[in-house]
Amino acid sequence: MLSHAPVAPEANQTPAVADALKKAARQLALFSALIGIATYASLSMIAPRYESEVRIAVVSKAAPATVDPAATAKDIGTLQSSNLLASVAADLGLAKEREFNSALGPVDALDAMLRLVGVGRHFHSGNETAHVITGLRNSLDVRAMDGGRAIAIGVTSLNPELSAKIANTLAASYGKILSAPADAGAAQTQPADVRILSKAEPARSPAFPKTVEMTTLATIAALLFGIAWIVMMTALRSLPSANAAESAALSNRRAEPLLTEEPDDPLVREMTETEASVSRETSEITIDHSAAEPATAPVGIVGIETIAECLKTHPQSAGGFRTLITCEADTSAPFQEAIELAKALAGSGAQAILIDWSPSGKGFARAVGLSASPGWNDLLNGSARFDGIIQRLPGTRVHAIASGRAMANGGAKLDPDLLNVTLDALDEVYEHIIVAAGHDEARELFEFIEGRFDAGITVVNDSDTPEHVGAKGLGNFLGFEVADIAVYHCRRPQPVLSPMAQRIAQATRPREAVALRS
Repeated sequence: MLSHAPVAPEANQTPAVADALKKAARQLALFSALIGIATYASLSMIAPRYESEVRIAVVSKAAPATVDPAATAKDIGTLQSSNLLASVAADLGLAKEREFNSALGPVDALDAMLRLVGVGRHFHSGNETAHVITGLRNSLDVRAMDGGRAIAIGVTSLNPELSAKIANTLAASYGKILSAPADAGAAQTQPADVRILSKAEPARSPAFPKTVEMTTLATIAALLFGIAWIVMMTALRSLPSANAAESAALSNRRAEPLLTEEPDDPLVREMTETEASVSRETSEITIDHSAAEPATAPVGIVGIETIAECLKTHPQSAGGFRTLITCEADTSAPFQEAIELAKALAGSGAQAILIDWSPSGKGFARAVGLSASPGWNDLLNGSARFDGIIQRLPGTRVHAIASGRAMANGGAKLDPDLLNVTLDALDEVYEHIIVAAGHDEARELFEFIEGRFDAGITVVNDSDTPEHVGAKGLGNFLGFEVADIAVYHCRRPQPVLSPMAQRIAQATRPREAVALRS
């Protein structure tokens, strides 16, 4: 039996990924460019913000070298207090700036769009001073630095000069509060001084948005996402190939078939006495394979026994011999002839397997006592393994594979390489691979794998004459002109009527003639 160990991805998946990336290179470039353009356009709708920062140190006159975390936290809170911010806003006239007074209108295109959908920052009511204080507080970033020994006051504004002016004014105003007498409203228990460690300067470049950097990052991210998506989809599409690769491991088991025949196999005991005698008689036929050449296809219409004798002469050193058997019309299936051919070959000691090819799932499995699924279609779809689809044809030594469940789109999207790999695996195990299919599905298969068969058999009706067959050409199979392929035409005899049926037919024939004359 086949091993159920997981199959690692084949090394040849790398060329498949490379080919997929090469084919999608233009789409990847276009996708990344569109993402980059969309990012740049979105960021261009945002007005640039500039940030300036002033650093101060609040030094207690009583203990200059002491750092009090509680005092530092109090200083940070006071710097963001409404009274101090209202004083700075009044001194600088921030109520006339749109970024601090949203009632004046949008500050950029994005703000205008958000206002249209009702998401903007526009205040329809309330105190104007409160709105300005809120806007100013939102633009502040006050934090402790150097273990509380310094305080950084950062201000963000649409105007780089204004952001520096606000930061410096806020630091100076806080210094005046600390230096003012206690009865003037300063809430200081200990006198302190504010030292300016570094003044705020107008920024040369905006702090946000970083249009070029963010656009480049978005473009690269889109490209990496596209590459990852292609690699993932290529890997997913190649998953069924794992089953095909697993089937290739059968080449190491050339000496024995996939199913081991036991002497007391109940299927063998099912053979009738007639079938057993035919098998014994066939096995007694001795053919010298060492010196035999492949027999040429006999001209005209012959029986299935004659075709079997021709196929037995094929040198087995060349690997498995593939035969495709079909009917001249799609109104019937050649399964009976295929079974007889497989039985004749297996009876001579050859290892033969019969494949019911039907992507539509309308094979002959149930008609001959086989389980309809899982089968060949399930193997190609990746939902079955070789050791789960091979059966024994009841009453024979012939192995068989049913068609299985119907394939999506009738197998139109089937990978020809995958199909050839699975057939090659059977070539390494079996001496004869017989594929039976209806006319239309056989023609599609023959064209799909570019005629990679060694013999083609067409089952014709008993009424067809050799001249009728010869008119189509001896090198013609399924409407294709073929070379290096043995083409046979097998006669399908008309069913023999019982004596009762013959008498009924004779009795009704005159009535039919009278009806036609009237």
